[in-house]
Amino acid sequence: MTDGGRQVMAETALLGGRIRLYRQMRGCSQIELASAVSIRFAELTAFERGRARICAALLNRIALFLEVPIQSFYADLPDQQLPICSGRR
Repeated sequence: MTDGGRQVMAETALLGGRIRLYRQMRGCSQIELASAVSIRFAELTAFERGRARICAALLNRIALFLEVPIQSFYADLPDQQLPICSGRR
């Protein structure tokens, strides 16, 4: 696995942990959150454990339901150098 792949996995796990933290701080169960954002319980479990990547739209729905700014999920994530896209295909 490349260093970039490891970094993505680490960021995915950190993001999932923050979902769990904010959910627990709100006193919400996994079942309640999953139902509120229209996903299955198993999907939420995979996100919280860092075993599945979450799309921005779903993360936004979770943030709205948990009443936390979406930026709070990304606070203190390590900066990443992204390749520059030339715009050509």
